[in-house]
Amino acid sequence: MITIKDVAREAQVSIATVSRVLNAYPHVRPEVRERVQKAIAELGYSPNRLATSFRTQQSRVVGVFLRQQRTPFSSALAYAIESAIFEAGYRALLCSTNGDPDREETYVESMIELRRRRCHSPHGIGSPNRAARGPAPGGRNLYSLC
Repeated sequence: MITIKDVAREAQVSIATVSRVLNAYPHVRPEVRERVQKAIAELGYSPNRLATSFRTQQSRVVGVFLRQQRTPFSSALAYAIESAIFEAGYRALLCSTNGDPDREETYVESMIELRRRRCHSPHGIGSPNRAARGPAPGGRNLYSLC
């Protein structure tokens, strides 16, 4: 697996410079940017999304709770939601709750646990944010995990 260190070595720049090129920072000299982009292409480098999520504290995963996915309408709705989320640069975790509050709670607890584990990695990445809960129509709770 090619790493950012490999790209930096190939382009004869620092890891920070490779990061600046990858994140489209404007203050990189054009000739340096070209060298880094050439190294990326030659090596076939692709950023590790898991490592990025550890560093940024953002999984870019959105939990979507659906009562059911057995009808043509709910299937079309799930597809439209997932497509919009994907186009926005996020990934969807679709959860079919069948209207069962216990099942909803289990999914939410699982997401919170995944968030907690990710934030308490052995690499000391940081501390978890609490899930933001707010009242939804009908008195249900909405959960937002960064």
